[in-house]
Amino acid sequence: MKYNRSRLDDPIVAALGDNRAYDVDHEEDHVWLRVLDVEAVLASRPYAVDGSLTLAVTDALGFASGTYRLDVQEARGSVTKVADDVDVAGSDIQLDVADLGALLLGSVSPTTLASAGLVRAVDPAAPALLRTMLTPPRTPHGITYF
Repeated sequence: MKYNRSRLDDPIVAALGDNRAYDVDHEEDHVWLRVLDVEAVLASRPYAVDGSLTLAVTDALGFASGTYRLDVQEARGSVTKVADDVDVAGSDIQLDVADLGALLLGSVSPTTLASAGLVRAVDPAAPALLRTMLTPPRTPHGITYF
């Protein structure tokens, strides 16, 4: 049996009951996020924990290049562009706009990108803080009464 165009979290996998009962022949994604306005996109999302980080974002096309200060309080972020250029020395994290898009989609962790050398930080705690900040707040799906 062949099952085309399923999503990664398709319930058919759980319904099979045995994860060795199927093979994936081909996997690709069709979702990309191209950040054009770093300030707007970072300020528009919720955050899981409070914290502050300065991000130096490179962009070969120049739309999103710059250094941005992200301050999160009570799950809301405020963003200030602190420099039009990429100020590596004055930033906690340096990354490309493509990797910022992947982080915002949630497809990869900042710590994973740091291990791959795509997110750079002087302090190894900075990617971990960004990961914790970006983790979606958990909401209860139901209540169990005993």
